[in-house]
Amino acid sequence: MIMPGNVWFSKWTGGAATVMSGPGWTLEVDGDCLVFSGDKPGPFHYAIEDTRLRGEHTVAVYTGGPTRIFLDGYEVWSAPVTVGDPVDADSSITLTEAAYEDVARAVRQGGSLPAALVEFAAMELNERDAARIGDLREWAVHARFRLRGKGQYGTVFAAQSQGKPTLTAFVNKEGIRVELPAAATRMECAGAWSDGRWHDLAVAFGGGAIEVFVDGWLTGHAPGYAPHLDRFMVGQSLHGERLMGEVSRGGIYPALNDQQIAALSRRAPVAQTPVFDLFPNGIFHRIPSLLRHSSGRLVAFADARHGLPNDSPNVTEIVASFSDDEGNTWSDPQTIAGYPSNPEEPISVTDPACVEDAKGRIHLLFDLYPSGIGLLNSQPGHGHDGEDLLLQAKDGQEFLVPGGWPERPTPVMTRDGEPTEFVAEAGPQILGRGPLTVVPTGHIAIVTSSDRGETWSSPRLLTADVKDEWMTFLGIGPGAGIRLRHGDNAGRLLVPVYFSNEDASQFSAAVIYSDDDGKTWQRSASTNDARTVEGKQVDPRRFTNPAATMSESAVVELPDGDVVMFSRSQRPFVQRAVSRDGGLTWGEVTEETQISEIFCQPAATAHEGFIYFANASRMLPYRGCGTLYRTDAQSLTRPDAKPNWISLAINPRHHGYQSIVALENGIGMLWERETAGVWFSFIPFSLFPAAE
Repeated sequence: MIMPGNVWFSKWTGGAATVMSGPGWTLEVDGDCLVFSGDKPGPFHYAIEDTRLRGEHTVAVYTGGPTRIFLDGYEVWSAPVTVGDPVDADSSITLTEAAYEDVARAVRQGGSLPAALVEFAAMELNERDAARIGDLREWAVHARFRLRGKGQYGTVFAAQSQGKPTLTAFVNKEGIRVELPAAATRMECAGAWSDGRWHDLAVAFGGGAIEVFVDGWLTGHAPGYAPHLDRFMVGQSLHGERLMGEVSRGGIYPALNDQQIAALSRRAPVAQTPVFDLFPNGIFHRIPSLLRHSSGRLVAFADARHGLPNDSPNVTEIVASFSDDEGNTWSDPQTIAGYPSNPEEPISVTDPACVEDAKGRIHLLFDLYPSGIGLLNSQPGHGHDGEDLLLQAKDGQEFLVPGGWPERPTPVMTRDGEPTEFVAEAGPQILGRGPLTVVPTGHIAIVTSSDRGETWSSPRLLTADVKDEWMTFLGIGPGAGIRLRHGDNAGRLLVPVYFSNEDASQFSAAVIYSDDDGKTWQRSASTNDARTVEGKQVDPRRFTNPAATMSESAVVELPDGDVVMFSRSQRPFVQRAVSRDGGLTWGEVTEETQISEIFCQPAATAHEGFIYFANASRMLPYRGCGTLYRTDAQSLTRPDAKPNWISLAINPRHHGYQSIVALENGIGMLWERETAGVWFSFIPFSLFPAAE
C-alpha cells in the first residue's frame, strides 16, 4: 500500500516547457524528456531520460508520496520526496484507496491515446491509405490477433513496395518473427502465441531504430528506418495465405513512445519504488545487491558514491535497506561499510554481493581499496606474508602486523620480528596514508549479520586466501552469491569474482566458495583455465586477446546440482559456462546468442524449474533496455544447449546493473539508473508468455 493522495493530469502538445508546477517544484520538458526539479524540502533535480515526447501526451503526477510521475498511462519515475499539489494541472482524481494498482488504474483511465492515421477495417488497405503511410519516416503499426490453437500459425500483417516485400510479421512454432528484407533485418520474439488467446503486436519506426513490442513489452530492437510501402495486408500474407485465426482491431499510428504502445496493448503496469536515491544529499547510488532472506525479508545493498558516480578511487560506502512486505515499502538506508578518509585519496568500498548460509546468517562481501586505489591501478600481490599483514615504508622497507588486519591497535614488527615504534590502527583506517602503508592493491572483505541485517560484524579480509601473488586485481562480481541445495555439494556458498592478468589488460571469471558457512573461503578455477579462443590456448595469467575476457558474473544452480555462470564480456553475446562439481571447475564457454552483451553486470536466479536472467541489453542511446529473460532450466543442462529465452523489457530505456530474487508470485528486481539511483520493481510470473 502507498499513501492516499491525488493524481493530477496535464496535456502536453509541444511548445510550453512547463507541464505542471506546484509550491517549490516544476515538471518541465527539456528536449524530448521530462525534468522534475524543485527546492522543497531540499534541492532536487531529476532528468527523466526514459521519456520520449513527440506529438500529444498525457502527463500525470501522484502526490501521495513517494511522488510518482506517469506518462501516457505508465509510470516513468518515482522519487522519495513528497511535494505539494500543483496549481496549474488540467484535472485531478482523488484516491482514498492507494494500492499501486489503484493509482495505475486511475492514471490509465485519465489518459488518452493518439488517433490512428489508419484503422484496419479490411484485410488490405486501400490505395489512398497506403499512399498516406508510404512515405512516412516515423510511424507504428499495431494489431490485436488470435490464433485458433496450438500448431496454427500465419501472417499478422505484411507490406510491399513495387512488388517486393518490405515488412512481414508472422507467427510460427518458435515465436513471432518480424522481417524487413530491404534492411536485412530479422527479429524473433520467443513464446507460444498460438494459445487461443488475444495478443498485441506492434512494430514502431523512429529515431533510427525498428522496435517490436509483443503484448506491450519491447522484445526486439534493431537499427533501421521505416520501409516505403504501397500495399499493406492485415491477417494474411502478400500471397493471400490467411492467418489461422483473426485480427480483431488495429491500425497505423504516428510515432508512438513505449508508454503509448503499452496502453494500446493494455499492458500491466510495473511499479518503480525508490530504494536508494540521489535525493536529498547528492549521493549517487549504484551497484545493487538483493537477497531474499529465509524469513521473507528483502535485504538490499548498494554503493553510496559521494559527489560523483565514478568507480574507485572515490568516496564510497555500502548501504542497506530492508523490506518486510515484498518490496512495497523500504527502510531508510543504513551504512554497513564506509571509512572516513582523505577525499583526495579515499579509502573506498564498492561492489557488494550477498549470500545467506544454512544458519540464516547474511554474508556481505565487497571490494575494499586502500587510499587512492581502484580496479585499474591495483598492484600485484595480496599484501600478506602468511597470516601477517604486510606494510611498506616510503623507502621500500617492509614491516608486518602480526595476525593480519588489526582488531585493536597493534605494535608493528620488522621482517625479522623485532619491535618498532609504529602501531597499526585498528580497523580499515590502516588502509589510509601514513608513514607505513599497505600494498597498493584491492582487497575482498566480508561482514556478517546474524539478525537479518540489523547489525553487522567487523570486516575481515579474505584476500590472502583467494588471490594469487601475480594477480593485479581480484574483486567481487557484484550482485548475489548462492547456496547450493542439490547434490553432493549442497550447503556450499558460491560468490562470483573476477581477476585481471599480470599486465591488468584482461579479465577472467571464477567464484570463491565456502564449505563451512562462510568461515573460510577458497577460489575456484577460472572459466579461462584450459580454454581455447580463436584457435589459441588461453593463459589466464598472460593472455591479451579481449575475446577471452570474462569479468562480472552471476551464478545459478540447476535442479541436478550443476552450476551455470553467466558472464560479462567483450563479445556480442552473454557468455555461459557450466560446472559439474559445484563451481570448482568450469566446462566449455558458449554464447547465449539470444542475449546481447553490452559490457554490463548480469543477474540470475532459479525458481520452480525455470532460470531467470536479467541484464541491460542495449548501449545506445545510453546503457539501457533492462530485460528479464526466462527459460526452462533443463535447456541449460548441456554445454551445447540452445535455450529458448522469453524476454520482457522491464525498463526499455535507461538501465544499468541489477540484482534479482524469486518471490512467491514473481521476480523482485533491484536496478539502477546509473547516475540517478536504485529502484525496486516486482514482475509477476504471469506476465511471461508460455513456451511451446
